[in-house]
Amino acid sequence: MVLSVIKRCDGIILGFCMLEVINNTVDLFLQAGGFVRNHLPLEQWPYITHAALAAMMMGLIMSLWGARLLRFVYVLGFMVSGAAVGVELSRAVQVDLLIGLVLGTGLAGLAGYLLYRCWVGLTTAAIAMLFVLLIIGPDVFPTEIQSFQDERLGVSTEEYSLPSATDQPGQVGSVKGYWGEVKSYLWDTKRDLVYRMLAVLSVAGLAGLGIGLILPRFTTIVGTSLLGVLGLVVGIGIFVSMHLPGVWTFIEAKSAWFLGAVVLYLMGALLFQARNQRITPAVAAPST
Repeated sequence: MVLSVIKRCDGIILGFCMLEVINNTVDLFLQAGGFVRNHLPLEQWPYITHAALAAMMMGLIMSLWGARLLRFVYVLGFMVSGAAVGVELSRAVQVDLLIGLVLGTGLAGLAGYLLYRCWVGLTTAAIAMLFVLLIIGPDVFPTEIQSFQDERLGVSTEEYSLPSATDQPGQVGSVKGYWGEVKSYLWDTKRDLVYRMLAVLSVAGLAGLGIGLILPRFTTIVGTSLLGVLGLVVGIGIFVSMHLPGVWTFIEAKSAWFLGAVVLYLMGALLFQARNQRITPAVAAPST
């Protein structure tokens, strides 16, 4: 009786936490959309529409069938990475490329299969750190972004100047320099904030790693559903903001409706994956 009550309370707490995360995700998503439109013009990025469509497709597949396909995805990803590394090593030591390709693909695929639970734990750690960013992001990022922009433009100083067309970080060749300025700003003026963020993210990562190793089935269902929904939302947001500005304006004005739709889809994805991940009953041995 006590255990059932505790589990029910844990489920309620988890539900509220997930709702808070999703709410903050939507707020951060809308804020990020405005930031991207103002500072990183998407129309100048090559194949951004194709990337948005790919994100929507992968998000849909991951949110509904991610737990069943996750082992295959890990193995396939390791095989592709191993093949690339094997080919590069073969060129470096001047041996037949086919040898490096076969060895790299085979060893990496074997590691992906045998160490599957470890990769689940590491992925869960990454998701936990992402959750922390989504929870605290709306309270931290907008202020820091505005502070960075003020310092970059010299606001309240004699060096203040409006950004020119060549100063936009969305231009080809200047994105790297722009984010280099962001890194320098954080490290030079916000080092305490960086340390605090790293400490919080480290704790969240360790907690996620432990949960992923202990409860791999639960974490694969929840993690793939959340990541799939996030990819789907990001893909839809990029596509709509670029090609359907009227719809994007409606989403910004009715963010609560958008949040409700995201929550309903997430709940449906979790239930769908949970029903399809039921453990197959063991087959009884034939009687003699």
